[in-house]
Amino acid sequence: PGLFEDAYQTVTGITGKPLMIAEIGVTEQGAPQGQSKAQWIEETFLRQIPGRYRRVRLVCYFSRDKSGMGEANY
Repeated sequence: PGLFEDAYQTVTGITGKPLMIAEIGVTEQGAPQGQSKAQWIEETFLRQIPGRYRRVRLVCYFSRDKSGMGEANY
């Protein structure tokens, strides 16, 4: 969620409207050290976003296995 800090501050400074995060996702390997993908999802959606970004009303979670295309399993 720290990834959105600058953009969140900029946008909330120019409008009072609710916000959305258009796409967010994580892989097992992309989760922070010591966290699983499931732990990251729980922490992010239940604590980080509601606690730090109170004007966010919609989050689209990207969930797709792209490992057959040479990418990752999100």
